[in-house]
Amino acid sequence: MVFSKPFIEKIPLEFHPKLPRSWDVIGDIAVTQVPSELRAYQEEIGREIMITNKRIRAVLNKTGTHSGSDRTVSLDHIAGDTTTETTHKEFGIRLLLDPCRVYFSIRTAHERKRIALQVKNDESVLVPFSGIAPYPLLIEKYSGAKMITGIEQNPVAHYYATENLRLNQAKNINLVNDDFSNVSDDYRGIFQRVIMPLPTRGIDYLTIVATLLGQKGILHLYLFITKDQIESMMDIIKGRLRACGRNVTKISTTVCGHPSPRLFKVCFDIEVEKDSKALFAKT
Repeated sequence: MVFSKPFIEKIPLEFHPKLPRSWDVIGDIAVTQVPSELRAYQEEIGREIMITNKRIRAVLNKTGTHSGSDRTVSLDHIAGDTTTETTHKEFGIRLLLDPCRVYFSIRTAHERKRIALQVKNDESVLVPFSGIAPYPLLIEKYSGAKMITGIEQNPVAHYYATENLRLNQAKNINLVNDDFSNVSDDYRGIFQRVIMPLPTRGIDYLTIVATLLGQKGILHLYLFITKDQIESMMDIIKGRLRACGRNVTKISTTVCGHPSPRLFKVCFDIEVEKDSKALFAKT
């Protein structure tokens, strides 16, 4: 990023190395992260970002990390239009959202498409914590899935998800606005694939998810983890699944994010089948 001379002249020389050099663009809104030392200049920074890209109509500053059951992040408006609802395009789908009210990351777009391209014809697919429905919509666009079910407890995210189904004329996606734990019993043994895009707590739901897959199935489990923990986590996953009557026939990993110097977002792609010797509750 090359800043204009008038802008640079406003910023003290010692702060130049701390200036944000990149930002996420969601629709026509830029999301940046201004260091605390530069908060006094955040409005100038926001205006400069808008100058660099005429399509950006508003700039938000990320002031916190994702938190709470709704996985939202604290964003402050620093420049441009104060309306923060926008429409974002991703690999041929359109997503209506307000980044101040719902969680959405453009940085996992390629990962979402990677998963969508793996879905086979006539699969039934479940996406707990489905947010504004980027996974369900990409899966419908790029696969011949029979049915895709998204479960999201945040009513605002669910509202945008339903709007996005309308925007994209989706036909085989079913959305449920509820806590995943409350409705999981309704879906025992009916899915061929489950995607768990909740890296902070997805591992806690592993034994529940195991009951939702049929005789054989595939689970995509996302976790925040260090690289030296990957091998031991594979053993933990295998052990937990084995304890609830599932044998892991194949497991591989894909690094799809890097939120901090040592921490990575890793997808564990897990193929499982029922242990014929295990006793299961009737599904």
